[in-house]
Amino acid sequence: MASQLARSPPFRAEHLGSLLRPQALLEKRGALDAGKTTVEELKPVEDDAIRTTVRTQEDCGFHAVSDGEYRSVIKHLILLQMLVV
Repeated sequence: MASQLARSPPFRAEHLGSLLRPQALLEKRGALDAGKTTVEELKPVEDDAIRTTVRTQEDCGFHAVSDGEYRSVIKHLILLQMLVV
């Protein structure tokens, strides 16, 4: 019985931490760092990325969702992601 419960939703799983940032958000953050855009112009890009990632998680049937921590600024993680993408 226990093995069947582990395979059938709802099972216990948690996602902690950041999701990979979309390319448009990476580019806008880079532009902000370079002084080529403003925080006011960054916010709608963050809002759109958050709406999209929340919608995707809801479409997958997640009971708890993450905003991806798209508003947080952790420079070394963002730079590493830019190198990987």
